[in-house]
This record gives sequence, structure tokens and C-alpha cells, in this order.
Amino acid sequence: MKMRQRSIAFLIVFISLLFLIRCKNNSKKAPEKDIVSNPAKLSERTAEDIESTLNYLKKNNGKLNDTVSFSFTSLVDSMYGANNYQAKWFREDKTLPAGDSLLYFIQNSRFSGLFPNDYHAHLLSFIQRVFGADSNSRKNAALWARADLLMTDAFFLLVKDLKRGRLPYDSVTLRTDTVLPARFYTDALNKAMQEGNVMPVLHALEPKSSGYDSLKAYIPEFLAGASFAAYTYLPYPYSDSVRFFGLLQKRLEETGDLPDSTPALDTTGFKRVIRKYQKKYGFKLTGRISDPLIDKLNNTDEEKFKRIAITLDRYKKLPDSLPETYVWVNLPAYTLEVRDHDTVVFTSRVIVGGPQTRTPLLTSEISNFITMPQWTVPYSIIFKEMLPKIRKDTMYLDRENLMVVDKN
Repeated sequence: MKMRQRSIAFLIVFISLLFLIRCKNNSKKAPEKDIVSNPAKLSERTAEDIESTLNYLKKNNGKLNDTVSFSFTSLVDSMYGANNYQAKWFREDKTLPAGDSLLYFIQNSRFSGLFPNDYHAHLLSFIQRVFGADSNSRKNAALWARADLLMTDAFFLLVKDLKRGRLPYDSVTLRTDTVLPARFYTDALNKAMQEGNVMPVLHALEPKSSGYDSLKAYIPEFLAGASFAAYTYLPYPYSDSVRFFGLLQKRLEETGDLPDSTPALDTTGFKRVIRKYQKKYGFKLTGRISDPLIDKLNNTDEEKFKRIAITLDRYKKLPDSLPETYVWVNLPAYTLEVRDHDTVVFTSRVIVGGPQTRTPLLTSEISNFITMPQWTVPYSIIFKEMLPKIRKDTMYLDRENLMVVDKN
């Protein structure tokens, strides 16, 4: 009798320990596997896994794992909670039309000047491949739940980035709606669901600007020949010459100017390869590294696309409608335009600061302006830039229309 009681007590303790271990394990991660044999139960179990995953995300500051974080955890939770945690982009084991359009938009978001992996593209693509390759995976309610939540978070991120941009707002921003209310996101989602297509909803959020449209229209041509392979970035000026020239050799191997796995080059070898690269791209044949040479090596398609994306984002800092008359200065193009009722009535070239003395960005109301102003050269420019040129050629002052005056 005592032996039987001990066995029962041991079994109770053992089951309790298993339950505690299971609870502890469940608290460590969101549901990953929940196979549902009965297809009729898949939606129900997916809803349960959505709720469990959201509870985990709320406890872990939106962090799903070491590589994936949610940006709109609270908003996503409220949206699903209001609908009993039912999936939004899927029904049973089928993707809804709105879901198909969202997945397509994410994968092709570069055409809108965005970066697919900002919207969980890598993980969503992996899940879609798993669903396509393994029929049993389509019974995994936890995987459907994870995909649905990732897509909702991605949609809200797209709404934010298309409407207000990825760049932080600053003193140049002219928008008044700098913070988008929760209702803005939910209305966009509901509209996309009603239409069964996210495309028109998301595109309607973009700026209404001819400049924005013309730059965006160029992106397909750029992407058609672009390569987004990972390249070695060259920090310059460098502090560690050994490390720098190791990176330079690797970069030259990536461009095809050196065979892969070339033994470490000496000074003579570097000069020979650099001269070859300079000749290829029309540089002066010196065999030495320089700012323009490093800029050329670092100017990959990825870097070019970043500049496109930043420029598109700057348009998102502008108001939906500009004043009737305004002055527009385009620093990269060295141009100034006066626009009146959307017509350019005056253009002029402008002087722009170099990388070390950058021209600041600003937005300001013009109260008055001076034509042909006298400019007093700052001491820093006199001693750092002009004095060496004057010493070489005293006619420099006449050519630049500069006069030497006393301290008064």
C-alpha cells in the first residue's frame, strides 16, 4: 500500500515537473510548431498561436528572436485582439488576395525606394518556400500565425515609410503631421482588406511631386543593371595601413581587377594594380590611392540606391502642397530655381561647400535678399585654402575677383 502511494506521489511530482518545464520552455520562445491534423481546426489553432505569439512579443519588447523584432507590437495586438486573433492575410491554408499583393509589394519594395528586409522580407520568403516545398508544413498553425503577424507589422512599417519616410524629422521638415495616429494605420489596413489589394492604398501615401515621380520612374532602369552583392567598404583616410591595404586587395578582387585568392601584394604590386584600375576608369596614372579613387571603389550600386532612397525620403518631408512662389536649391546639382505657380521662372548656378565644409540644409522664409553682395572670406578659408594658392600664383586674387583689405 505504501509502495503504491509512493508511486502515485512520484507520478504526480513527475507530471508537475513536466508541466513546469513545459511552461518554462513556452515562456522562452513564441510558438514555432503546432501541427493540426484536422484542416477544419487550422484557423482556430492559428488564432490561438497568434494570441500566444503576441503575448510573448509584449513580454519581450517586440523581439521575436535574435534577428527579428516587431515595430508595432501594441498596435498589432490591438488589431488582432479586436477580432478574436483571427488571421488577416490567410484563410485556412490559403493566402488571401490582399496577402498576395502585400508579399509582392514587399519583395519589390526597392521600386519605391525602400529596402525589402526592413519589412521582414527574408523571413517571409523563407516561410513561403517552406509552405511550397513541404505539404506537412501547411498544417503548422504556429507558422501560419507567425507569417500573418509579420505581414501585419510589415504593412504598418510600409505605411509609415511611404507616408513620412525613413529619415528622422528635423528642422528642414515642413510637414505638420509629423506623428501618424494609430487610426491612420488601421484605416489603411482596413481599406486594403476591403479592396483585396494593398497596392493602391500604399501608393496613395506617397508624395504628389513631379520631382519624386521622375526619380522614382528612373528606379526600374537602375535596378535592371544593378548588383546588390556584398562588397568590402574601404574606410579612408585610414589609421591602420596593414588593415586598409588588406581590405583594398579584397575589394580589387571583388571588382575583378585581381584574381581571387591572390597572394598578399607588396608596394610594387599595389602600384601596378592601381595604375591598371586608374587607366580603366580614366584617372590620372599615378599608381597611388586618392580620395576620388576610393570614392569610385566605394560607390557600389548599393550605395547609389541608398542615395536614391534618401532623396525620395526628403520629398516626404515636404508638405502635400508647396507655396505658390518659392525658391528651390538643389545642392547636388549646384542649381537654384524660382518657381511660381509650379512654373520655373528663373534659374541660376550656385556655389556649394565641399565634403569638409558642407552647405547646411535649411528651410526658411525669405524676407529680403541682396544682389551682388560683398563677401568677406572667413579666416579658415584664407589660411587653409587660399594662401597656398596665392603663394603659387599672385594672379589668383585677380582671377577670383578678390581684393585684399585691412582689418577695418
